[in-house]
Amino acid sequence: MNGKRTIMISILIFVVLFNLKLSVAAAQELDLNQMTHTIVTEDRGDVLNMTIDQAQGMVTVNDQIISMEGYLYKVFVNDLTGDGHYEIIVSSKKEGTASLLSYSVYDVLNGELNSLYKKENIYKGRIEINEGSIVEWIPVYAEGDANAWPSAYMQNMYRFDGTTFVPDRAVETVPQRQSLTIGPGVNPSRAEIESIMEEVAARVGIPACILKSIGYTESTFRQYKDGYPLSPVGESSWGIMQVNTKWHPEYSEERLKYDIRYNIQAGAEILKNKWHRTDIPKVGNHDLRVLEDWYFAIWAYNGWSDVNNPNCNLKPEVYQDKVIGFAQAQFGQAVTRIDSDLLPQTGKPASDEIYTTPQPQHLIDLGIHKGDILIDMTDESGVNLRDQAQDGLTVGSLSPREGMLVVGEEPVVDGHYLRYHVKTLDDALEGWVVLKYVQKMRNSDVNKDGITDVFDLVKLSRKMGCFITGENGDDQLDMNDDGEIDTYDFMLAAKKYH
Repeated sequence: MNGKRTIMISILIFVVLFNLKLSVAAAQELDLNQMTHTIVTEDRGDVLNMTIDQAQGMVTVNDQIISMEGYLYKVFVNDLTGDGHYEIIVSSKKEGTASLLSYSVYDVLNGELNSLYKKENIYKGRIEINEGSIVEWIPVYAEGDANAWPSAYMQNMYRFDGTTFVPDRAVETVPQRQSLTIGPGVNPSRAEIESIMEEVAARVGIPACILKSIGYTESTFRQYKDGYPLSPVGESSWGIMQVNTKWHPEYSEERLKYDIRYNIQAGAEILKNKWHRTDIPKVGNHDLRVLEDWYFAIWAYNGWSDVNNPNCNLKPEVYQDKVIGFAQAQFGQAVTRIDSDLLPQTGKPASDEIYTTPQPQHLIDLGIHKGDILIDMTDESGVNLRDQAQDGLTVGSLSPREGMLVVGEEPVVDGHYLRYHVKTLDDALEGWVVLKYVQKMRNSDVNKDGITDVFDLVKLSRKMGCFITGENGDDQLDMNDDGEIDTYDFMLAAKKYH
């Protein structure tokens, strides 16, 4: 299923029994980057041989398989039950900015794994093992908190009572600053952030107010906290859009930390991919321009889980409702929610469900107009053009990163896709293209003086032949996103010359 992967953990364990009792030792957290681990208890001489393959999401141990959703987060060994033998604690995180924590505890009897306890879908949870107890870190949000940085954490501690794990005590703590010093990062003004988001949204072909409302929900438009890249404690999610590099290794972690435009672009692309997922329901005609039709894509950005079903009452306000609330409160844009009575009482809506667009609906301009240049963003075969907007036949294909000119006034919805009327820049082909596979060309006004002129072309020509590094904004000169500044970029920019 899209957006999910299964962690297969096999654990090879050899247990050699002695008559001496093992005292409760400090928990050992296994290094997931180290492939093999041999753990020997000091008193009993128990031996646990474990092999971890983080790239495949597997810990191999004796053909016994534990299946968990998400990526491998932490693995511990510790005597949690006080019986003189180690238990194995395996935890995982699910896709989305909710970063849902699940974990399972297993003991080993006669070489067999036995499930003792498990918890699932803890919102932005963390897990530690301390003095024989399981410690869950649960975020506590106050009004105005960003999703990435709650005001406090509740440490819920669980101890084994002879049968299962029961609550022991709870302690509230304030999250620590990310460093003892103030870092060099400076957050731009809100106006600058919004301007970048509007430009990126138009490029990717998504509503700017949805992108801005998600960014505000995740980070309150902060790329940095205390001068360092904003990231929740114990996570690999970064910056304004909280892009997680565990789930999205295609993006550079360093650039997500320090390049604000890159961070926003990554978040916009991820959001657009959520829109096109086939395992979530659709709303209405699935029209990118109708804000209400984005309900389930917003839900999925945070995590396609029942945690965000308002009928499950698993948190005070579900993510998509919070985002929609900020659209109105922060950006003055009304969005009508789907009535919770229409959603299932438990679990997630069925993937093949089509919900009627709630009224009133709000149709917005995506910022792609006649005269704009779109870029083929496919990786191999190139995007197809059709002779008609609806039920058309293929008239030809472009090449990846080739440009095309928008010649039609308005896009047309075709079976849940939005199509634009275009022609190739050499006039060889004309037809209708699906917005899913294209992006608007980068702004050819590279010096930001309001017009594409000779000064922009000169600046671009001076970088000709350079490969993109992301430093000093050089990627803004790569008009067709092929990783190199070349004569084709110059030609594309020249098409917008005034």
